[in-house]
Amino acid sequence: MRWGVLLAAAAFAGPVQAQDADVAPAKIVAPVQTVAPLAPADSDVAPFYAAHPGTLVWLRDASSRAAATKLAAHLKDAPIDGLAEGPALAASVESALAAGTPDGDQIVSTAWVRYVQALKRPVEGVSFGDPTLQLKPPSATAILTDTLAAPSLEAQVDAVGKVNPFYATLRKQAIASGQQDDPHVRATLTFNPYWHIPQDVAKRKVAPIVIKRGVSYLKAARYQTVAAFGGDKEEPIDPTSVDWKAVAKGDVEVHIRQLTGPHNMMGKMKFGFVNDYGIFLHDTPHKDLFDKAKRNLSLGCVRVEHPQELAQWLFGKEPPVPGDDAEQNVRIGEGGVPIYISYLTARPDGEKIAFADDVYKLDGAGADTKAIATASAGKK
Repeated sequence: MRWGVLLAAAAFAGPVQAQDADVAPAKIVAPVQTVAPLAPADSDVAPFYAAHPGTLVWLRDASSRAAATKLAAHLKDAPIDGLAEGPALAASVESALAAGTPDGDQIVSTAWVRYVQALKRPVEGVSFGDPTLQLKPPSATAILTDTLAAPSLEAQVDAVGKVNPFYATLRKQAIASGQQDDPHVRATLTFNPYWHIPQDVAKRKVAPIVIKRGVSYLKAARYQTVAAFGGDKEEPIDPTSVDWKAVAKGDVEVHIRQLTGPHNMMGKMKFGFVNDYGIFLHDTPHKDLFDKAKRNLSLGCVRVEHPQELAQWLFGKEPPVPGDDAEQNVRIGEGGVPIYISYLTARPDGEKIAFADDVYKLDGAGADTKAIATASAGKK
């Protein structure tokens, strides 16, 4: 992946039914890469074997062969980890195991090195300021030296391939669905955005007030009812034609957008990406919320404290200067920008587990007790 945005936080405030329409960008702006590309990984195993004549890593005994068999199994699913050649490498490992020749040991090692380098590759697109701090992928010799020194080769293969259980579940689901690459999403930066109010928010928050105060409330809040969401479909309609009691009951859908301005809930810009929840990364007029100790206050979206800096980082330069028109869309990157949103309620803290509040109640009852029991069992 070229760039990535990782949001390790309580990101979802619950299922939101409406999704903002995918509006075609009015202008395509190609991002400028300002950091040097990563150097190609050194995958040549020959120097290691030349320095260790006669050494076998994978074909020396039954245990090492079992480790090579495990490696082949991992490689078959490796495209989801970014190693497209994984299945081909798995086939080469299986052939080498069947042949059982010394040359076959090097074939297995080559596959292992490629797999480890794929998992441990540095993230591209990160500027380290000082070039001497630039991370480099591990070399073939370094990988094989560590592998040879491992007390258990099978355990070493398992350890390298092991990921956080949360991501392991997502990985299995991605493999089952046929996905064979990192989850890339096409993202757009929208200047002067409307706020397209999700259906559940319209039902719970807006409709009851309209019923109580009348449609004049909509004008005061700069809310506008439209025929549908998305480009030319957003034709304004008379709010008195809406059955607001039916909206409050959830029997009728209504499309409401908040007009641009200093009080628009999206702020001055939003970062849109395709998802099933109608959420965005966006600016906010309520900067004071970032000073609160608990910030799980949104209706589902992810507020960004410094959206201008995020836009600059994504583009690799100052983003385009917007005009006064509403909904000015600029695509960020031709190949898409990976965005990963995680909801984490526990982390290691020395010998203990530190738990955060499960504000969205996704862990299930007794999850903290089970986690402590599992961690204690793992130490035995």
